[in-house]
Amino acid sequence: MNMANKWSRLIISCMIIFLVGQAFTYGNASPPHAYAASGSHDPLQHLRNQLSPADLVWNHALIGIRTEYYYESINGINESLFLFRPTTAGALPLPLVVYIHGGGLYSGTAIIGEKSDAHNFVMTRIEDELVAHGIAFASINYRLAPDFKWPTQLEDAKAAIRFLRANAANLGIDPSRIAVIGDSGGGELATFVGLTSTLSYGVAGPWLGVSSSVLGVVDMFGPTNRAYFAKKRLMKYGNLNDPVYGLYTPTTIYQESAINYVQPGDPPFLIIQGEKDPLVPPSQSIQLYRKLRDAGDSVRLILVKNAMHEFFPDGGPIHPSLISISKTVSHFFENLLLSSPSSSSS
Repeated sequence: MNMANKWSRLIISCMIIFLVGQAFTYGNASPPHAYAASGSHDPLQHLRNQLSPADLVWNHALIGIRTEYYYESINGINESLFLFRPTTAGALPLPLVVYIHGGGLYSGTAIIGEKSDAHNFVMTRIEDELVAHGIAFASINYRLAPDFKWPTQLEDAKAAIRFLRANAANLGIDPSRIAVIGDSGGGELATFVGLTSTLSYGVAGPWLGVSSSVLGVVDMFGPTNRAYFAKKRLMKYGNLNDPVYGLYTPTTIYQESAINYVQPGDPPFLIIQGEKDPLVPPSQSIQLYRKLRDAGDSVRLILVKNAMHEFFPDGGPIHPSLISISKTVSHFFENLLLSSPSSSSS
């Protein structure tokens, strides 16, 4: 074998090892982001973020009128969100629920797709229920790792909420009645949004001076304590930089753990977690629940039996069911947002 062939085989082997490592690090991710970062520094991004046709087609069961808006443009990268509003005229302004997609913060899309899986089923039913009750629904994109390290994703999530609040009058939404929901990595972002609205952490980009605060948070199996994941990565990869968080240090691990931002006066939380989740173990949600409870904050924890990550069943039907989970989330938001006074009435 000549030297050129040896080098080719070595390069291919390194690529395979890298991809397998990423798969084990992040597990089963959501469909990739609709935008590609210009000047990408990751030549393997397209291999890890492959899309199926069903990932890019909006679910036909979504009932709201969908409009796309660009909430920021940074260094030539435009980030968008999709706003769903009722088809029939109703009382304005509308309360709003903002959805932040999962995907390990390195993949995923705001599109709630046609693929037949638990994630799309749950999110479609939540959108349907909310819009049918006069609550607007937004789904946001954000910049992804490895091109953009943490806390870029949090900065974008907060910027999207600031955009919606700053432009509320034109969009027909109520800036005083906004809540947030996320799953997996999106659940982590939703939790951070709920816990850090009064802090400068994760604040950058446009619409500065506008609040990113929310009235309530639904966290579905989102990571909350980075120490657990840092330890797993250190055991497997040593001191290699994490593609999302970079080099782990005691300081960065503390900053990147949502549970460290809990304090009295946080917004109400609904936490939903699969009991058999191998990617984000139940202990992550239980720790957040106990922290919020001990701080005197309003919180409810639902542990879903026989559910793995993204509510995939294991060992029998999940309980509560996907329909029940969807209804519980919808009712949480309806009770929270429809019972709160509108800014137009103050």
